[in-house]
Amino acid sequence: MLWPLVAMAVLLLSAAGATAQPVRYTSTNNRAVKQYENGAECMRLRKWDCAETELNKAAASDAGFIEPRIYLAEMYEQRGMSAEAMARYKEVLAIDPRFFPPAALHLAELEVAAGDYDAAREHFGLAKEVDQDPERRKRIAQGLANCEFAVQALANPVPFDPVNLGPGVNTKAAEYFPCITGDDSTLMFTRLVDDPSSPYGKQEDFYVSHKKADGSWGAAMPINSVNTPDNEGAGTLTPDGRFIVFTKCVGVDGTYGKGYKGLGSCDLFISRRIGDVWTHPENLGSPVNTREWESQPSMGSDGRTLYFIRANKSGKDWKSMDIYVTKLGDDGSFGKPERLGHNVNTAGQEQSVQIHPDGKTLYFSSDGLPGLGGADIFVSRMQPDGSWGKA
Repeated sequence: MLWPLVAMAVLLLSAAGATAQPVRYTSTNNRAVKQYENGAECMRLRKWDCAETELNKAAASDAGFIEPRIYLAEMYEQRGMSAEAMARYKEVLAIDPRFFPPAALHLAELEVAAGDYDAAREHFGLAKEVDQDPERRKRIAQGLANCEFAVQALANPVPFDPVNLGPGVNTKAAEYFPCITGDDSTLMFTRLVDDPSSPYGKQEDFYVSHKKADGSWGAAMPINSVNTPDNEGAGTLTPDGRFIVFTKCVGVDGTYGKGYKGLGSCDLFISRRIGDVWTHPENLGSPVNTREWESQPSMGSDGRTLYFIRANKSGKDWKSMDIYVTKLGDDGSFGKPERLGHNVNTAGQEQSVQIHPDGKTLYFSSDGLPGLGGADIFVSRMQPDGSWGKA
């Protein structure tokens, strides 16, 4: 794939060829310029090793040549080579911090990922000074808030000692989205299993484990009557363990799989346990499911209050992911979902919602609230008026 900066380099080369006019660079060193243009041509041909070699030569030939340093920084960042990317971004800023304003923001975000909050705070401050792009300024403001929070949080840590649930549950595969019955005896979770027949080589299934007399968890077994060759995941159990509400998404063939129908890209389904057998899952339907994306449900201890995530699409990307709540009516259907207020939902992405058995404590992840960077875990508590307090 051609990254935005790579595409821009290709366009510059094309423009130069079309007009036969020399392109003005930050270097007048003919050797450096030739090496840079060789690197840009390698980009156009998607010869990444060649591009890296030529761009590094150009940077070495002229200590003040900004353009190859920008493209190297972008290439390294895209490839996960953070140390190399940060080094090149620092060179760009040292030469001229206003030539490419996004450099300060990119560097600051890489420093946050590396846990260097003091340096990140400095470069977010520089970005605020030199970058006037409205969308990037939102990221800058969030980054500054994250750094302030992180410095305080690291200076005042809270106790946290997670315990591994053991080999009955955890394996070399990925296990996630756990939920537990009200009596703390049955655990259900999603496992990413190998599947050679899947286009991706893997797919998601449900597994269930029961607590043994000694307090350990028994060997998890697949829920075969719910699992299919397609993905099932992010489920929640009612407190009595009789119902599963879970997520099922459209596959690469554009369907939900044989015997399933959906409304959007991902919908919520429900299955009932009769004895030891689970019934064929049914779509929860409208108004819970829409043409958008519904996922990651969490059932309250009353067995009637369901929290979940809904995302709205903007073009090819999911614009927002917010927490909604719906209640089961006396007629057996769920009512119109309501979006939780601004103390919980932000302009960022809220995910992985979990309601505590007390029905008044909500846990979730968000990248739109001040944190240590990326998505952090937050808690909100219900207020006397029924609203949710500041997370």
